[in-house]
Amino acid sequence: MTLKGGYMKRFKALQVCLAFMMLILGVLITGCGSNGQTGHWLPTPGIPVDTTRPRVFSTVPATTVPGPTTGVPTNTLITALFTEEMDQASIQAAGTVTVTCTPSCVNGATLAGTVSYAVGSKTMVFTPTPVPTLLEASKTYTVTITTAATDVIGNQLAGNQAALPAASAYIWSFTTADAPIPAANITVASVFPVDTAPSVCPSSSISATFTVPDPLLKINPLTVTAATFIVTGPGVSGPVVAAAAIDGRTVDSTGLIATFKPAAPLTPGLYTVTIKSGAAPAGVEDTAIPGDQLAADYTWTFTVAPATGLCIATIPLGATVETFGALSCAAISGSTVGTGTTVNGNIGTTLTSTSVTNWVGGGSPATPGIVNGTIFASDLPVAGDTTSATAVNEAYTAFLAAQTVGASGTVIPTSDLGAETAFGDGNPGVFYAGAYTSGSSIAISTPVTLDAQGDANAVWIFYSPSSTLTTTGPLGNIILLNNAQAKNVFWVVGSSATLGAPLFSGNVLAATAISVTSAGPGIIDGRLLTSGPTCAAVSFSGAGAGTVNVPGL
Repeated sequence: MTLKGGYMKRFKALQVCLAFMMLILGVLITGCGSNGQTGHWLPTPGIPVDTTRPRVFSTVPATTVPGPTTGVPTNTLITALFTEEMDQASIQAAGTVTVTCTPSCVNGATLAGTVSYAVGSKTMVFTPTPVPTLLEASKTYTVTITTAATDVIGNQLAGNQAALPAASAYIWSFTTADAPIPAANITVASVFPVDTAPSVCPSSSISATFTVPDPLLKINPLTVTAATFIVTGPGVSGPVVAAAAIDGRTVDSTGLIATFKPAAPLTPGLYTVTIKSGAAPAGVEDTAIPGDQLAADYTWTFTVAPATGLCIATIPLGATVETFGALSCAAISGSTVGTGTTVNGNIGTTLTSTSVTNWVGGGSPATPGIVNGTIFASDLPVAGDTTSATAVNEAYTAFLAAQTVGASGTVIPTSDLGAETAFGDGNPGVFYAGAYTSGSSIAISTPVTLDAQGDANAVWIFYSPSSTLTTTGPLGNIILLNNAQAKNVFWVVGSSATLGAPLFSGNVLAATAISVTSAGPGIIDGRLLTSGPTCAAVSFSGAGAGTVNVPGL
């Protein structure tokens, strides 16, 4: 049949309408899939679902077990720092965070207050209302964060009321003292880059480290904004604001370092930074009620120069492998001692699930290790799954990239990093950011401190071309200092790695096997990734082969 004139136009319009309806239907059908949290769509096929539950990293007042924490001043805000970025709306929703007091407060058993979430700083702040209301003296307060709190993906909170991998509330309590902390000014103790620095890398972050009147106080992240942390420079009109979903100004996990991370490399030229004084929202304050302030504005300058070989960029890991805490081309086995090994992130092998042992949900035996994430194998979570294979390929790409940078790095004359004094402030084992290469193995039996000097973008690459990385306890720990980030530390090993010290930080990129044998608490902030032609097993053993925390999860 042939359509002419107006009929043809109507037919084409109908085709367009039908196509649009099919598109909407397809989107709706896709949207029905979720990761178990209502309203959150599945990610792009080939990228592993982030099923790692967020956790509470620290609280103010501090959490003690069994509690309550005693002697808390009455003029302290209540805060909770999370391990990853949270969904702001879920935190601020009515009922997610509650504070009760016994004996009952003047206005009842529930403390009235405003719940705020500082995006970027990953921090919940509870402010008693009306402002400035102090906590009542000699009361016991109980703070509850319910499982309505979720990360940006929709994973519910893993609190302290149930074992992983279950979701649960986080509850802590404290008892107030009879008096507040005396009011005093906060001060800027140090800055990065330092004042008048002449040759700053374009990749640098900008930070200010504060002192506060009392150790219980922190910098209030709600007061660190584009209006109070002002950066001006070449081609910039007004404050430099990150071109991202969140502002680039954050407060670190110590609560004392405020950092601005530019969304793009800084343009060479002169920059001026001002930290504003005065009451919020005009100035930066601490977490006292009311907040302590700077006595006057603090201003400094520095000059950004074109990048040189000393400006080390971080190594991109890839969207798949960055979610893994442990990755293998062979067996991946957890510890059988005590409660086993916990990984806050994904684990995986390119082999079948029979190679995944001592993990709940893995092959036989399937206990006692816990994965706060997803176990991937060639038959997990479904037959023919290729997630681990994709992750191994990405890890190998990162290995080769880090190897290239590390090979041209500063030569470490001995294998014992903890004894070296030439690569930092002169103290043994201190290393400033940079690329380092060892002519032999890397052995760490005394503490190694990675000092970022305030730069949250500082990167370390330690390269052992054909030999091993070994840390031994109880002193062979990797310590991060002055805004150093575990995600920016890379241990590139041409052979195998054995981690036997209680604490380790960074990403291990190994050509063969990785073994964790710690007798201490066995806490690893980073990733254990094997890849390449000789890629082998990842194993945990010993009483301290405890916890792997993937940065950002």
